[in-house]
Amino acid sequence: MPRTGAEYLQRVRDNRTVYLDGKLIENAADHPAFRNAFRTVAGLYDFQGAPENLELMTFPSPTSGERVSRFWQLPKSYQELVQRREAITAWAEL
Repeated sequence: MPRTGAEYLQRVRDNRTVYLDGKLIENAADHPAFRNAFRTVAGLYDFQGAPENLELMTFPSPTSGERVSRFWQLPKSYQELVQRREAITAWAEL
């Protein structure tokens, strides 16, 4: 199952070394210079993981069988190419 927006933000808060203008940023996920970018990515994870979007935004991994982002899919058929394009379009339209 793809990670959630909250999981993504928690990982960003864990052990990141980020500097801005030579100053260490303690929590980049909540810093005004970065928080909107991190929240945007978190929203994309939440969109991808919503039950109504799972088929559109994910596919079963050929190695693990777990659902993973369709952005990692290497299309092997026309249908898979269309599915990947539809996922990209859905994300772009958010």
